[in-house]
Amino acid sequence: MNKHFDVIVAGMGIVGMAHAYAAARKGMRVLVVDTDHQASGASVRNFGFITVTGQEEGKPWQYARRSVDIWRSVARQASIQIDQTGACFVAKCKESSDLLQAYARSKSGEDCSILGKNELQDMCDGNFSEEIEKALYSPHELRVNPREAIPTMRQWLTHHLGVAFQTSTHVNRIGKGRVETTQGTLHAERIYLCMGDRLGEICPEIWQKRKLQICSLQMLKLSPPGIRLPFPVLSDLSLIRYPGFADMQEAKALSDVMERKFAVHLKHGIHLIIVQDQDGSLIIGDSHAYGDQALPFQSEQVDKLLLSTFRALLPGVEAEVCERWMGSYVCAKDGIAFSEEINEGVYAIEITTGAGMSLAFGFAEEVLNHSI
Repeated sequence: MNKHFDVIVAGMGIVGMAHAYAAARKGMRVLVVDTDHQASGASVRNFGFITVTGQEEGKPWQYARRSVDIWRSVARQASIQIDQTGACFVAKCKESSDLLQAYARSKSGEDCSILGKNELQDMCDGNFSEEIEKALYSPHELRVNPREAIPTMRQWLTHHLGVAFQTSTHVNRIGKGRVETTQGTLHAERIYLCMGDRLGEICPEIWQKRKLQICSLQMLKLSPPGIRLPFPVLSDLSLIRYPGFADMQEAKALSDVMERKFAVHLKHGIHLIIVQDQDGSLIIGDSHAYGDQALPFQSEQVDKLLLSTFRALLPGVEAEVCERWMGSYVCAKDGIAFSEEINEGVYAIEITTGAGMSLAFGFAEEVLNHSI
């Protein structure tokens, strides 16, 4: 195998794929290396929800808008199924309703619309809670099944953009122009380390300096309940987690209400996102627990809280849990992403908000534009 490339990307999750795509689009000879035979980390353990609405104003929102455009283009060319489009944020109290209406009037709320409960019911098969006051519908979002989309993207990058992949290859050391691996030394002018939680193994000084942590998430898959949701649905607990909402003046009143009514949920970082696969099964989650490593253990209390929150939003919808798993992502207290040149032409890359699916393509495009 050729051991000399223009660009080497370490990591074949969505952040690595996005950098490989951006480099290949510039005509670069690209190699992606990964320890695993196939993507098995954060990129295939998430909702597959590419979201714009609720992203922080400024760069994050711009990255997300650009990422959605690229996702649409790649999905069309690579025959990646888009399972849902748009998103709906529901309000079950006056405070969340006020926040959604304020967001719809803001610059970030461009093209979003406020729905009444009956309008929401007409758009979905599900029987939503009588407590719903309003909902915000956004047309911007996409949802794909990440377990299918990531490997399909890999095949498409190989066959249509000439990106090479070398799997079962562990990165041992990196330096200017070289990557030393278990399969020998590889060479490239530019090296992008998109390794997620493995970055700390190669660059412990970056991990420590930026005070990076791992956020562990509990996720559930429910058997098809016989309803069809045309878009992902998010509860008002989500509004105080998404900075685009949480940073608004109206969010303070909602936060006070949520802290009084849902203290246990907030203790576990629980909010509710519901997405749907093509076979009708539902993915619901999630919770947030922070530490120095990913947690392997699931809390039954958290699962019960997720299910009770789901059933309160969609009463009468019965579905059995058919899968449980732990997701994870790299997080930081400050910033949404970084690209740091740690050696000449060698860049450590992380998206640190759990929004890799939403931000990666837009962020990678900027990184490549600035580094090549």
